[in-house]
Amino acid sequence: MHPINWTEFSEIVVPELSSDRPTDFIPWDLKRREALGRISDLIQFARTTSEFYCNRFRNVPEALLGEQDLAAVPFSSSSDLQVEVPPRGLLTGDPTQSLVFTSGGSSGEPKIVYWTAEELWTNVAYHGKGYAMAGINPGSVVGTFGVPGYLTSEFTVYLGLMRTGSLIVPIGMNNDPERLLRYVTMFHVNTLLVMPSDLMPLLGYLDEKNLELDIPHLVYGGERLFSSTKEYLRKRLHVWRFNSTFQSIDVGTIGFQCEHCTEAQYHIHDTLQYIECVNEQGSWAADGEIGELVITNLHRRLLPVIRYKTGDLIRRLPESCPCGITNPRIELLGRRQEAIKLAGELFRLDDFGVPASRFTGLTGEFQITLEKDRAMDRLRITFEAAGATSRSIRSSQIIVDYLLESVPKLRDLVAARVMHPVVVDIVNREAMLRSPSSGKIIRVNDLRE
Repeated sequence: MHPINWTEFSEIVVPELSSDRPTDFIPWDLKRREALGRISDLIQFARTTSEFYCNRFRNVPEALLGEQDLAAVPFSSSSDLQVEVPPRGLLTGDPTQSLVFTSGGSSGEPKIVYWTAEELWTNVAYHGKGYAMAGINPGSVVGTFGVPGYLTSEFTVYLGLMRTGSLIVPIGMNNDPERLLRYVTMFHVNTLLVMPSDLMPLLGYLDEKNLELDIPHLVYGGERLFSSTKEYLRKRLHVWRFNSTFQSIDVGTIGFQCEHCTEAQYHIHDTLQYIECVNEQGSWAADGEIGELVITNLHRRLLPVIRYKTGDLIRRLPESCPCGITNPRIELLGRRQEAIKLAGELFRLDDFGVPASRFTGLTGEFQITLEKDRAMDRLRITFEAAGATSRSIRSSQIIVDYLLESVPKLRDLVAARVMHPVVVDIVNREAMLRSPSSGKIIRVNDLRE
């Protein structure tokens, strides 16, 4: 398979959606009208081939003449996939010669999704584009860790990388850091494609053995890269370039970054995904307003993805970008459940991670536990120790003091005694609470009732 030269924004040929010129530069208004027509066709197909969608779309207009008609289409969500496991009632045809994957995310609840081979290959093309736009090219030697598991879609990462012309080093499991380091150095890996938290066993090993490793390029996905973790990776691995892709096995590849995107900004693959930003009332969010990302996949038909509420909070950005690409742009603000309310005040998850980049004895990884004691909230923050360097932290109270100084609103709540004092724990990686299905750190563990 020859690499696609995405630096020239070559066209992906998608059935029923082709163009005489690269779609990244077609005005969004033209693509929007074509997308609404495709969504109309998808809805009609779904309600005539699936009992579930026949009932769900009973009152939907025959044709979507504009975005107001789209607003009449009911939302779907992960709960629809969990009513029946596997969700055969949602399928529009025979799943023979299809692929089945599981996605647990941070909740740990099973979500089973089906893809046809054609749908998967189309998604892989967009996958590859995202990696190429992130700077992976024929000069890259890409190490991926991966986590083997049941019904895993991990292999699609390799298929996407094959379209970039890079050398791929699929190292696999990350729980043997000595062997991992040997392969990274043996093949002169200069790019890591990983979830940030998967790097921590390797970094702990480097600290323990007092070893150095230079990895100039890190491409991440699957979880957020907090500023605290980013600074730790910059210091410890000497990473100078960070890039990201935005994807989900539930809905498919979502976004990519151009050279002008900040770490949380993405262009949308708008010939694959139609996006909406929806507020708490279920209406479209105004410009600059925070809302939930809702996605309709324009290509998937076996298990349609129609107005799917992703749980991701976004803000729409102006469509014009210095790179010239006309694809819609968003800023990804985190998961809906990451907005934390304490004693009536709202906080961002990032607020509680500020000490992690201040103290060299921490990896940057952290976890929030919320408890209720005698009708008052208690905030417990667990930080991951950075191997031997954890000795540089003399007391967890130092971290508490720094946190309260950095987040005055939190300090005021504690001082007013409307919530309990903040508790900080410093633990090894094994003590961090993780999702049993995905292995990701569970960022917020809310035990309040």
